[in-house]
Amino acid sequence: MINLWKPIPIPQTTVSPEPWVRLVQHLYPDEANYIFDWLALAIQKPGDVIGFAVVLGGSQGIGKDTLLRPVLDWLGRYGSANVLYSALATGFDDFMVNKTFVVLQEAAKMRDDKSVMAVERAKNLIAKTSGLISLNPKGRAMVEAPQATNFAITTNNIDGMKIPVDDRRFLVCWSKVISVLQDPALFDWLDNQGGGDAVVAWLARRIPELTLGQTPPQTVGKDDMIQEGLGSIFGDIQNLLAGRRVVSVEDIVRVLGLDLFADLHLRTPRSRNERVKDCLRATGWVHVDQGSASYDPQGRLRSGGEWLCCTNPRLGFTV
Repeated sequence: MINLWKPIPIPQTTVSPEPWVRLVQHLYPDEANYIFDWLALAIQKPGDVIGFAVVLGGSQGIGKDTLLRPVLDWLGRYGSANVLYSALATGFDDFMVNKTFVVLQEAAKMRDDKSVMAVERAKNLIAKTSGLISLNPKGRAMVEAPQATNFAITTNNIDGMKIPVDDRRFLVCWSKVISVLQDPALFDWLDNQGGGDAVVAWLARRIPELTLGQTPPQTVGKDDMIQEGLGSIFGDIQNLLAGRRVVSVEDIVRVLGLDLFADLHLRTPRSRNERVKDCLRATGWVHVDQGSASYDPQGRLRSGGEWLCCTNPRLGFTV
């Protein structure tokens, strides 16, 4: 086997990247620097896996694809692809073969098992930062290939991904912009005035604060996406917990009733219990391990499989 790979030179240009920088800051004012850093790592280290994916969310047509376009075009020389996010739930990985950058588009709500399958597959691919991965091309035998792919994900739906409460693989950026009037001058700048090269050159010079393999920063958009992914039961549980400091998963399931869980396709004891636990974790409740001791408001000793309330300022939940 002969390695014919050659690095692609970084563009040399005097064109300012300011139009693109303003777009990112307008769409994601709180997360813009995270986005710049993530894309800078993708540009500066093509073939190195960052260890977490960037998720760009917001209303349709605001400019998410335009934001990614300069980087996607440049990294396309190394191998890039645009595919639907739902491809993760098919079990086939054709889109990853010989690709260093993949945009998973239009993450949308799927059936519960498919949503979990998609996120778990994404997590497994993102977490594998070196070595070989097993790919399953449709209609062909499984193949082993070096892991060299970074992922960006776009979505118009806050419930488009079922992200686990304890996730360490997604940097979620959510735009509050409702709509953006597409500026023909921006596309002309990208296509005909060297704008794309200007963006790549600027990112190549940037010194990112984010590093390969780190845990992504927690964002408000990620908290919101986690809660939405938990479904309508999240609000039901929060209403039930009002004013309480100690609860058990079994009590919550019993009070809410099995029919409510069945409507969410949570028909087994394990699936019901895990969803309740996720809802508790998302609002700052902590599990009391077997053998640990705690006391309820009446001073009675509690231990074992119960949960304690604690403060979570980010989610606005306090005791």
